[in-house]
Amino acid sequence: MKTIKITELKKETEPQKIEAFRAKVKKVYEGKSGEGAKGAWSLQNIVVTDGSNDFKVVFSGRSHFAPADIEGTELFVKSHISKTGNMSGIMLKFSEYQEKVRQELWIYESAKVSFGDEDTGSAIIDYPTETKTAEPKDEFEEFSKSEDAVDAVKQLMLPAANMMLLCLDASTYVKTQYEAKHDAKMTDDQFQAITSSLFINADKRGLISKVPNTIQ
Repeated sequence: MKTIKITELKKETEPQKIEAFRAKVKKVYEGKSGEGAKGAWSLQNIVVTDGSNDFKVVFSGRSHFAPADIEGTELFVKSHISKTGNMSGIMLKFSEYQEKVRQELWIYESAKVSFGDEDTGSAIIDYPTETKTAEPKDEFEEFSKSEDAVDAVKQLMLPAANMMLLCLDASTYVKTQYEAKHDAKMTDDQFQAITSSLFINADKRGLISKVPNTIQ
């Protein structure tokens, strides 16, 4: 397993999936969450360090952490690896703010996260003594406005997309039963109307927010 360091991340110039990452938690900001048109969302911004370099980490779609619980601990996070070898959960991303390109490490809910309590066989970083520096500027609001929209929108749309898949499955069941009972083919318009009706009903009842925001 490749555990990347902050110094290595800083050299990267393209967005990419990361297998594992380790650093010390320096600052934890208040998490933000809410309910949008596409379902629930949750973000929390933290700053990690290797003793010499700081780096921004964004937790997306995860429960918020209390600063007192994790500040000063060692963050260790590793991606989820599927049976087919697909890696997900950690993504190095780039955003532009005030004409400057910034790197951000996004941690999604499929990643495994621990704070100094991972397997005892893992290595522990020997951090150099930190000199007193100014508190990092709280840029959460700016970050929220300038973050890479594509991945954020995908994350917000997944509950609705998964609900549509459920509605299509239900419509297919109705179609099968209808055609067997009446010995007649259901039209495409009828199938579309049933699917739309199911989706609208689910939306009105608030069921979309109950659907996972991960690929099913």
